[in-house]
Amino acid sequence: MTETRTAPFERSRRVYLLGIYLTSRDGRQLAGDVIARIDQRDYRIAHADAKAQLAATQATAKNLEAQIAAQHAQISASIPSNI
Repeated sequence: MTETRTAPFERSRRVYLLGIYLTSRDGRQLAGDVIARIDQRDYRIAHADAKAQLAATQATAKNLEAQIAAQHAQISASIPSNI
């Protein structure tokens, strides 16, 4: 006999469960049986935020590298060549 039940939404710390699925086969779970599904929305939002932060940080680093190169060029141009 196979029985499937879905539990209501539950929250455990920061993990939201969309439902718990229990399949009873002589009281045992079989390999590959789904026993829970986790709501991935929080993780997807956090991943998108992290990607945006990484892009902003990379843009800042590129800007700073360009500023350093410009300063090096300015310093090199100000040093007399006959020294």
